[in-house]
Amino acid sequence: MPKPKQPIVRDEAMEKNFNRRFGAKPRFFSVGDKVYARHRLSQQWKAGHVTTSKGVMYDVEFPNGTTSRFHANQLIKRDTNQMDTDSLTVLNEDFGLPNVAQQPDQRPIEAVVVPNIVDNAEPANDPPPAEHQQISPNRPRRQYPKRNRRPPDRYSPK
Repeated sequence: MPKPKQPIVRDEAMEKNFNRRFGAKPRFFSVGDKVYARHRLSQQWKAGHVTTSKGVMYDVEFPNGTTSRFHANQLIKRDTNQMDTDSLTVLNEDFGLPNVAQQPDQRPIEAVVVPNIVDNAEPANDPPPAEHQQISPNRPRRQYPKRNRRPPDRYSPK
């Protein structure tokens, strides 16, 4: 005998805890809102505006005339009329991070050379350098001893 259908009840407490823990934010867009849409394959943010909506799915029209459908998680509101195609700039503005391209007064970080300081209290017990040992200045010194390698024990029928 089939069971009677139970009414679907939303577990709002669970949803609230999930949203609080993982930082989910409700996103609502209206028809005509200017948005940035993130394409699934190319992962690039492109400017457009919402033409239609159904639930959490939105149709976005782009300046070149094409229309695509996006989930609300793939959209960000766009407050300016500027058509920004640089994904990094869009994300920096969205998260309130400084834009590296707009800070020309910063100089590149220079490498700091630390001189070797010799403690005069201890006598130097360095062995004289051998003629056949040449350590490349670019190669780091080995931390562990070199592994003893043996030739492979190959199969030989007898």
